[in-house]
Amino acid sequence: MLRKKLTKDEIRKLPRELKSKIYDKAFNEFYYKATPNFRLIEILKKYREIGYKIIILTARSENNRKITEELLIKYKVPYDGIITRSDLSIKDEEWKSRIIRSYPAKEIILFEDKIDNIEYILKNVNKQVKAYLVLEEDIKEATKE
Repeated sequence: MLRKKLTKDEIRKLPRELKSKIYDKAFNEFYYKATPNFRLIEILKKYREIGYKIIILTARSENNRKITEELLIKYKVPYDGIITRSDLSIKDEEWKSRIIRSYPAKEIILFEDKIDNIEYILKNVNKQVKAYLVLEEDIKEATKE
């Protein structure tokens, strides 16, 4: 069987369940090659020092929880809890918005690596959310348009 290497955009256009399987397979095979964003880790440590509760909200499936927690511990990422996806039938940004809306905190500080997710969340969550776009080389504040 011939296999074609898909681009990120091609993968995003696939049916949700197939896309989730691809992401799970890639994560499980290559997670050990990933390097964390050390700048973000330092920012999270500062928030923890001043009393913020840190909840990791990841679109990774529940199947990847153990590996994700191992990586958080390995790189000394401060966190008080982790929420992984059990419902893979909806878009990441919709799922994250539901979780954020239902979370009891009055103020949310969101670090996200997809601008589309940030825009959707800021538009659809009726809470005070301060959002930051996390890029490989930079972390930028995102604002509601």
